[in-house]
Amino acid sequence: MPPTLKLTIIPILCTFILSISACQAAAETALPTPEAIVKECTAEGCGTSLSISLVGEVPADFVMLAHSPGSPPLEVRCVGREGQYSQDHFQQASFMTCQGDKVEIVNFYPPSFTITVDSSGRSVSQDFTPRYELVYPNGPDCDPECPVAAVVFEMKPLLSFEPAAYRDESAGFEFFYPAGWTAEGPQVVGERGYIAQFTSYPPAQGEYPDPPLEGSTQLQAAVMSWDPKGDLDAYINQRKQGWALSGNEVLAEQQHVLAGDLRAASFVIDSFGTKEFFLLAALGDKYLVISGQGDTDLVQEIALTLRLLE
Repeated sequence: MPPTLKLTIIPILCTFILSISACQAAAETALPTPEAIVKECTAEGCGTSLSISLVGEVPADFVMLAHSPGSPPLEVRCVGREGQYSQDHFQQASFMTCQGDKVEIVNFYPPSFTITVDSSGRSVSQDFTPRYELVYPNGPDCDPECPVAAVVFEMKPLLSFEPAAYRDESAGFEFFYPAGWTAEGPQVVGERGYIAQFTSYPPAQGEYPDPPLEGSTQLQAAVMSWDPKGDLDAYINQRKQGWALSGNEVLAEQQHVLAGDLRAASFVIDSFGTKEFFLLAALGDKYLVISGQGDTDLVQEIALTLRLLE
């Protein structure tokens, strides 16, 4: 091969190699740097902060008020489950709206508050201390921070009597009885428990005729310790066996789930010609028995107001 051919190949080869290196260097310097992450936030504000669900005997028409310490009350009128609003209702800093069986409140998140529902001359109130969750309508890293909570307002059945409350803090329950009745106790009964007595008449101290006086009604609330503990079904079976052995006839039996998800069972029995009502419930390791004679429908109405204390 002639020498001149080598001289021409080497420069071409070197030029080609240098071009590759130059291209690689240019490519390395031309790579784009990562762009900064930009936080994008929308401009929405806080919406509904509190949702109140009504359960139980919910009236079609009612007025709801929300009271919180140190603030004026909020109010809304719901007719046919729809709101009737004043002209400036939605211009207020906080306002309520009717949503069927719910009422929603915008911009309202106090640590505690009272809800009152008025309907047909009946007023029912309930206190709440809700747990709020934080939501971010414009994104997790954006303002505002909006507290949101939901509570349940129980519309208890309308009673046929003006109620007075009997509350047992140690056993953790309460119920309502007619305000004009006489209440005594509770009194210790042996080693197994204690009993409170209620009568529609003022009895002589400690005297409770069986059957009660004609036209009168009496009721007992007994908290008992019994084995097996905490087993309502077993306790019910014991009582039914006892009634059968005593010659009493069970006329009616019904299962209930009362306020606070308290399970109970009620019975109407014929005790040798006298009707008696019984409500049985388990309270931890003890049992509650509400029983009565006379107007057994009234005794049942009283017993079914039973609820657990919070």
